[in-house]
Amino acid sequence: MKTIRKTRARDTGMFEDSAVLELKAGARLQIKSAKAFDPKWGEEDGALWSANIATRILVVDDHTEAGNADGLEFTDRFDLKVDADILDALGLEDKDLKNATKADFTKHQQQVLMDPDSWTIRDGTKPDNLNVALFGAKWSAGEMDFHPDMWVDQEFIAKVMPRTGKRPGSFCEWNTFMSVQPPAKSKKAKKAQEQAEQKIAADMEAAEASADEEPEAPF
Repeated sequence: MKTIRKTRARDTGMFEDSAVLELKAGARLQIKSAKAFDPKWGEEDGALWSANIATRILVVDDHTEAGNADGLEFTDRFDLKVDADILDALGLEDKDLKNATKADFTKHQQQVLMDPDSWTIRDGTKPDNLNVALFGAKWSAGEMDFHPDMWVDQEFIAKVMPRTGKRPGSFCEWNTFMSVQPPAKSKKAKKAQEQAEQKIAADMEAAEASADEEPEAPF
């Protein structure tokens, strides 16, 4: 009789079961871990798997009275995009990568698409919106380098919705990221704010003085 071996379970790591959440009003979240995945071809069908950053996210405060989701965790994915200049050089568009397989590309295109350096955080995408919320103008102006480890322990506010794919879980809506701590004002912004406040105060004083000078209305 043939025996059957006992083997270890697959290490799922951050892909362990995720909470299925619906927090439409937004929640305070914290990234517990972040891991970058290079692009690859699917082993069975040769499908193009985009480079991405997978994160494990903790609900710090679900912004409800009951707080039922506080302390729960879910895994979310932030897809990267091929540099638009590289796509132009390859004669490709974003739509050419959607539902594509290895057979859809030339050898040269395959080589470039499998190069991790071809994949970036493009303006207006989900990871870009998160970085804007976390790092402010420094990121938007291109004044900083980024590594996924920089997300770990960072907190932010976002709307969380249930995932509808094969794997149950949740995701942050791509355009709902907000900063927990507003970025520090620049000197120029502080000066403009002070001038605006001074003008408001002066206008209020002028209005009060004008009111004091007006004669009382006869009865």
